[in-house]
Amino acid sequence: MCDGQPEATRHLLIPEMMMKRFHVHLHVEDLGKSITFYSSLFASEPTRVEADYAKWMLDDPRINFAISTRGDQAGIDHGFPDR
Repeated sequence: MCDGQPEATRHLLIPEMMMKRFHVHLHVEDLGKSITFYSSLFASEPTRVEADYAKWMLDDPRINFAISTRGDQAGIDHGFPDR
């Protein structure tokens, strides 16, 4: 044990061993409807909302999930060039 922390979870206290967040960003057509849908799905309101953007910082699983109307079309933008 380390400061009362069980050995199995001690890594959670060490910053360089903490699990980082996985980032997902979706382009959506209707931000309001999408906020309603994902808030229901995650049982949580977004942690940040702007005119064209909303973000949830989920803990289980550790995901930074964002949606916006900034893209050219709805869906995931991987940033790969057209081939």
